[in-house]
Amino acid sequence: MTDVQEQAAGSALPTLWWLGYWRAGEHLYWWTKAVSRSASPAGVAAAVRARVSDGAWSTVSFAPSLTAGEGGRAAAGGSEAALLGAGAVSWDDVHPLVGRLTAGLPGSVAEETDTHVRRLQGQLEEIGDTIAGPPDELGPVVQRIAIYTELAALEQREFHASLERAWSGPLVERAANCDLFGRLGMLLFPSVLREYLASFEPTETPATTVVVAPGPDLGQVPWELLTVRDDDTRAVEVAFIQGGLSPASLVNLARPAARDVPDGPALRIIDPTGVSRDPEASPIYPHGVPQSWTTRQRGLDAGVPNAGELPQRPEASGQRGVQPRGCTREKFGALLQERDWARVLFFGHVDSGDALSPTTSALRFNATSPRGEHRHPLRTDDGRLLEEPAGMHALSARVWLHAPDWWPMPRRVAIIACQADDSRYVEQAGLTLAAVNAGARIVTTTRWTCPTDQSVSFVGDVVLPGEGATTAMALAVDTAHGSADPVSVIRAWQCDRLAVWRSARTPQEARRAAPLVWAAPMTYALPDTVR
Repeated sequence: MTDVQEQAAGSALPTLWWLGYWRAGEHLYWWTKAVSRSASPAGVAAAVRARVSDGAWSTVSFAPSLTAGEGGRAAAGGSEAALLGAGAVSWDDVHPLVGRLTAGLPGSVAEETDTHVRRLQGQLEEIGDTIAGPPDELGPVVQRIAIYTELAALEQREFHASLERAWSGPLVERAANCDLFGRLGMLLFPSVLREYLASFEPTETPATTVVVAPGPDLGQVPWELLTVRDDDTRAVEVAFIQGGLSPASLVNLARPAARDVPDGPALRIIDPTGVSRDPEASPIYPHGVPQSWTTRQRGLDAGVPNAGELPQRPEASGQRGVQPRGCTREKFGALLQERDWARVLFFGHVDSGDALSPTTSALRFNATSPRGEHRHPLRTDDGRLLEEPAGMHALSARVWLHAPDWWPMPRRVAIIACQADDSRYVEQAGLTLAAVNAGARIVTTTRWTCPTDQSVSFVGDVVLPGEGATTAMALAVDTAHGSADPVSVIRAWQCDRLAVWRSARTPQEARRAAPLVWAAPMTYALPDTVR
């Protein structure tokens, strides 16, 4: 919990709860602990005990040893654990609910389509990669072409179908949302934490921060939406929700924490692949970066370089380096190194690695090499390749972790892109950790693929360029990162969106304010060092 949040909490005891999950076999195991910077462990335990039932209290333990020796720091305002709890829930109970959630996300694949794709891929394996035989025997070649054509058509149809499901699924439709997140709230919040959160009113300024380390199986769960009581009160209404990284990840970082200058210059990389012809990175803004971004850049930062603006003559802008769309990773690095930035926002595409390969996740930039420049893949000190030549247009977590000085980060970083968050990986070593390793300490990422503004056309809505829900979310994150307390500002914006969504009178209004977009961000607020 930040100093700003503690001051806002008033007379309520500010507490920070850690909640971690990991699946083993048929169970999801959880652990939780409560700490406070402003009270002793005994004080925290007493404050929690006063707000929960006997049954919930019986699930936790209080370690007396923490009040002596090393724990003596807690009595003097330290942050040792005051309250510990652990348990497990059945994965068979949780898995169907997570399945309902992920089926309502953009890019999800229906089971029957997945089965069809696997069958086609099996046919390709049977044909084999090497075509042998006389030149006039073209049967296998024709078969392969036909299968690849069918796979491409399937992918296109399924993507469109996933958008239709997303805009009518449980992250948009209120009744389905209440049911899903009511069930998840009962299962995933330990009873002591759920009852503690339920004891506060949404009208109060939160005194509680919950830091969640969900593990890969729950990495796409929007914890802000979980209910804490039967009247549909959501966690975001009574607490600050943050992402958690393992303390071990913060040891021996390559670069020190960047200094915090909230009112300093911002570097915004907007739709960097927008001018490319890459079929896997279609433009976010097909008709050019909208005025909602370009006017913000000029108004707030007086012409500071923005990779989403149209090219300008130096004498017209009065500043060096005002970038057109099509920013390359080399130009990104040069911009980062030429001055001290207060914050960086990347709003574009990400290549997402699978759960076992977090370092393959990558920010996508323009694939065209700068004129006169020859790219060479990065290597380790002993000569091993860190990337394939075909992937040098993207900035992977593996490359970034190896060369953080080439892409140094300010303290505040936002990556609004497809599944940029590290939570869904078995090991949190993706883009979030890469940004932290390069100097960031406040990092906002997104849990799932965000639909473009134009995607609502698949359900019949019409949105003007730059006025859709995803642009609004990216702008809100940008505003928050320029404030004194990004976590608080993002939470306030999410609560506003929640209220608008609840009061929506038409399906169009509901989609405009749907959690499908505003519940996607996850913010990490990390200390400078780990003791």
